[in-house]
Amino acid sequence: MSKTRKTFKYRLYPRRNQTVILEGQFGLCCELYNAGFPRFRARARYHSLSYPQLGFAIEGDHLKLSKVGLVKIKLHRPIEGQIKTLTVKREAGKWYACFSVEVESVPMAYCSENVGVDVGLTHFATLSDGSEIENPRHYRMAQSALRIAQRKVARRKKGSHGMLAKSVSDAGWSAFIAKLAYKAENAGRVLVKVDPRGTSQTCLCGASVPKTLSQRWHECSVCGLSAPRDHVSAQLILRLGLSLQAPRAAVAFA
Repeated sequence: MSKTRKTFKYRLYPRRNQTVILEGQFGLCCELYNAGFPRFRARARYHSLSYPQLGFAIEGDHLKLSKVGLVKIKLHRPIEGQIKTLTVKREAGKWYACFSVEVESVPMAYCSENVGVDVGLTHFATLSDGSEIENPRHYRMAQSALRIAQRKVARRKKGSHGMLAKSVSDAGWSAFIAKLAYKAENAGRVLVKVDPRGTSQTCLCGASVPKTLSQRWHECSVCGLSAPRDHVSAQLILRLGLSLQAPRAAVAFA
């Protein structure tokens, strides 16, 4: 069996003195990087520290780090495979432990079924079998907290060290495609990306059915097909994906 790499990410809860030590180690990494001209980087750009297979150990609900001590860790799921490296990182004021592991690839059994996926704004994704995945609306859910953070930034003096990381979006299609490709490869499946242009303006019979963005229903005057716009697009995407791929279990995506 072939082997693949996975990353298991867990929350860390360092004490105040441990946070100071970790930030000091980030500073040392910055100093080492800036030994040679002109590779200068500001200290603020360093937010992670990697350990090889030595320098750390898991002890119950704590992670033992060299020169830091026992740091509380939330192991919400077991770590699979052989641990190769550990990266301790700080993201948006929170601390995480990312274990890079090597695991055996276990492909899923052969399946003759295929699916087309059409992403949109009304629904996050519509499958060729008619299934619909609701839009998570990340931005709208985060608006209240975002407004508070923006007011806090507005009160700060110009030139101070105020920063606001605004990484919210109503539909994270890019991250979704990346995860889908990874999962497909790990399961022995194939993700086929197709050009979606024209899939919302064409019928399954091949006839042109022009629509505006606000028209969410597909009505074909040639063959009489009447169905949700995104469902028809997903079926066309599936057909296009199959035409680009040899017969095997696949996921066509646009």
